[in-house]
Amino acid sequence: MLKVAKRALAGCSNEQMIILVFMLMIFLGSPIHLLIKFRSYLSTPLMPYKMLGSLIGLFYLIAFGLTALQKRIRNPFFKWGIVLIVWGDIMFCALRKPVLLNALGAAFKSGYYPHPATNLQEYLSSLLNIFR
Repeated sequence: MLKVAKRALAGCSNEQMIILVFMLMIFLGSPIHLLIKFRSYLSTPLMPYKMLGSLIGLFYLIAFGLTALQKRIRNPFFKWGIVLIVWGDIMFCALRKPVLLNALGAAFKSGYYPHPATNLQEYLSSLLNIFR
């Protein structure tokens, strides 16, 4: 990160400054994560916490990297295939995480998370019913 900071401050290019800001967003979430882990988080496995600044910085950095990659690739099939695979994997992981949390909740008898895939399906079907 220091190398990126030196390049950004020396060259002052927009791309390097954007990468530096996104990396700082990710880096500054780490102390928050450590402070949360110091308390007894592992004794209550269903207590979620989010470091939104780090997550937003990470997703912006992924999007920025994919945009830079798209500019270099000429084949449109390969170009959009990479984007669909990366964001499809992120969405799949986001939709599958509550299943894991529900399994942990059942083991500790401590709660239930709504399944986002089911909620998304119900929402989309209700939208289709509006337009019929």
